[in-house]
Amino acid sequence: MRESGNPSGRRLIGTDLPFTGDATEVRAVLEAFKEILETLPDLSLAIAGFRDRSLRVPIWHLVEDLGLQGYVALYPYFDTLRDFPRFKSDCDFWIEREHLGATFSAQTLLDGVQNCTGVHRRALFFTMVHPGKNEGNSRLMRMWLDYIRSTGCRIHLVHYRYDRSAVTSAMRRRAQVEYDLYREINVESPLVGLNRSGSNIDVDDWTGPEVVEAVSELTQTFAYDYAVVNYGFSSAVFERVHAYTRKILLTHDVFADRNARMLQQGFKASGWASVEPQGEVTASERSDIVVAIQKDEQRMLAEMLPKNTDIRLICPVLEARTVDPRARTDKLRIGFFGSPNGVNQSNLLDYIDALLERPGVPERVEIVLAGGLCKDINRHIPQDKLDSVSASLFGEVSLLDEFFRECDIVVNPERGGTGIKIKSLETMAHGMPLLSTIAGASGLDSHSRFHNAPDVPSLAELTEEIVRDDNLLDMVRRDTIDAYESYKSLHRGGLAEIFGRGNDVELAACLITCGTPATRDNKIALNEVVNLDEDSMDLSLLEDFARPIEIADAANAAADLRAKTRELKYMLTVYQERDIAQDRGGAPAQALARMNTKFDAKLLLISMATPRSIRRLAKRGRHAIETPWQQHFFKYPWKFSEWRAMRRLQRRLQSDPKTKQRILDHLH
Repeated sequence: MRESGNPSGRRLIGTDLPFTGDATEVRAVLEAFKEILETLPDLSLAIAGFRDRSLRVPIWHLVEDLGLQGYVALYPYFDTLRDFPRFKSDCDFWIEREHLGATFSAQTLLDGVQNCTGVHRRALFFTMVHPGKNEGNSRLMRMWLDYIRSTGCRIHLVHYRYDRSAVTSAMRRRAQVEYDLYREINVESPLVGLNRSGSNIDVDDWTGPEVVEAVSELTQTFAYDYAVVNYGFSSAVFERVHAYTRKILLTHDVFADRNARMLQQGFKASGWASVEPQGEVTASERSDIVVAIQKDEQRMLAEMLPKNTDIRLICPVLEARTVDPRARTDKLRIGFFGSPNGVNQSNLLDYIDALLERPGVPERVEIVLAGGLCKDINRHIPQDKLDSVSASLFGEVSLLDEFFRECDIVVNPERGGTGIKIKSLETMAHGMPLLSTIAGASGLDSHSRFHNAPDVPSLAELTEEIVRDDNLLDMVRRDTIDAYESYKSLHRGGLAEIFGRGNDVELAACLITCGTPATRDNKIALNEVVNLDEDSMDLSLLEDFARPIEIADAANAAADLRAKTRELKYMLTVYQERDIAQDRGGAPAQALARMNTKFDAKLLLISMATPRSIRRLAKRGRHAIETPWQQHFFKYPWKFSEWRAMRRLQRRLQSDPKTKQRILDHLH
């Protein structure tokens, strides 16, 4: 990037406007800029613009006519902008396209420059693995998305539907509500997902033209401050991201010759994404920042990438959560959880085999399994081996807390690979005793012998030690807690260096809707109930919450919220009488009860229902407010959509300060 047209010492205003027709928008910006130069002579202006075939006026003529040579630099482009003096996030002010209109003037521009008003920070987040899934890579993405959102960025999430069969309708609905824009791109290219065991692919084989074109449409419409792409083999989308956007590659792993390395580490097959080494270089050259998530991976990337590559080490950090130790029994309950991939299943089988080789140990352990690997587990591990270690299947878990409460210790018999092992990180963050191989604790910087077993047989040997001396369990727990505290203190702040500081204000409330969609109109109306700023209310939970099938999703949403905030002041729920009918009346009440147990929060129920219904829920332990207009709403339960009802509630609260005060008094 160069500083052409931006003399040293001058503050820079940037913008990206279409060069079309009579260049009306460009003319308006130039005229306003000339006028404010009289007040702020230290400014310069950089204008990027898509050069449309309809352009009838040389833009530079407009600059000359206003005498702005030396103050203005033009950066026209035909497809993608390749050069700009600064990143958008580093400009002193950015003129958004939505600023321009009948109300745009020199005064509005001056106010914007002086007070930074009307600034819209946007982040494009691209992934072919949906961030809503209960898998390690998805959880890492959610950490990033939550942090970026906390900085005030508007998030545009693009999901390239490689994993569409594993994405539920609830995940999609939540993404539609949670992010400012959610775009799904269907996979049309036959190469996407295609590889064979031990082989490499070209870095762009898994990125079809359909998704590059879709990203191009977005960048022609929105000026992004940041573009985050997950995985180097998706980096081709950077080719359609403009030069003023800071491009961040979240690697997750080192994919150069990955399949060959996995086979060398003892895996029987490895046929997922693996690129030829030059592909890693190509991906880095498209990026402004390459992010490694653990030290060994950072070292590997530094050895293979050009010396001037900006490689950042940003390790994921989870908020510490405590799970109380379970009562000891005569058997050691060993937990293992993971997604249904061949690596997890192979590691688990090796660990069971290693335990079976140690006399007297299988009879004194129980293995508790959780996550997607429980599905069809008998296709990978014989039932007699599972029975020999008294294996029980916990299944998919919405809250890891529930799973951890059933375990004395958690193991990670990982044999290799790169990237950080999220399952180990989550175990440590919960304060659970962790027993791991060196590979399973890679990047966690623990010096405990319980986290550094050289191989799976050595891990089984450590397990036997604990079986024969249960006092060691407390030692493992202390080592795990100490290791995680050290890890947290070492790796906090990495995201802030890129995106700026997050909002320190804790999330104050979340909104749950029962049986009806969560909408931003509800959010605005409910602000009147609790006097909250809209940004402090979470609207990302559920639709159709009254259905029993969604209760597990409610618990999962509770876990997500707990990860976002240390203190939740209260939860709000909106429901209608038909959602708590006799046949299924227990479902929402039970789900709400489970939600409320996860928070030190009061639960405010605002109902389009009858007082009788509220009393029925209140008897089950929920906080309820009976408002005098409930009966008024219930007269028309089928005629008004929820948002209209909430608008009525908003107006009634404005004219009924006594009731509003009752609600606030109850909350406080």
